[in-house]
Amino acid sequence: MGSDYLIQSGNVIFKCTKTDRRQLTDIVEKQIKNYFGFDVPVIIKTKEELKRIIEINPFPEQTISLYLTLLSDEVEPYTEIQHYLPDQSILEKDVVYIVCPNGYGNTKLNNTFFEKKFKVKATTRNWKTMNEILKLAKNLIFKH
Repeated sequence: MGSDYLIQSGNVIFKCTKTDRRQLTDIVEKQIKNYFGFDVPVIIKTKEELKRIIEINPFPEQTISLYLTLLSDEVEPYTEIQHYLPDQSILEKDVVYIVCPNGYGNTKLNNTFFEKKFKVKATTRNWKTMNEILKLAKNLIFKH
């Protein structure tokens, strides 16, 4: 692809001159398919988008059990999400904030749930991982 990148546990941070997100997503998905031999849904967020996602956290007191489901596209802002107590969720454009007191492995609010509901691709990371991704994106210096 001619870009610099860093890959860590299913997350890729890269610098690229392409600005067409759909085209870039297609390129990355095809490269993964060609190299590894299987399809992987790719969701691309800019450093600025990651920063916004972190800053608008509606559950600042719940970061230990907080998960963020990133969506490939924005969805209707007033779409209601069925509640599955004790889990709580809030939709903000292209991310769903989910508090899972019993762990993400025990929630019904998983990627499949959101992909079916919103007809988009979804991927989930915990609060700590999202902050680490943003920190890496901010601090990574790419050499040419």
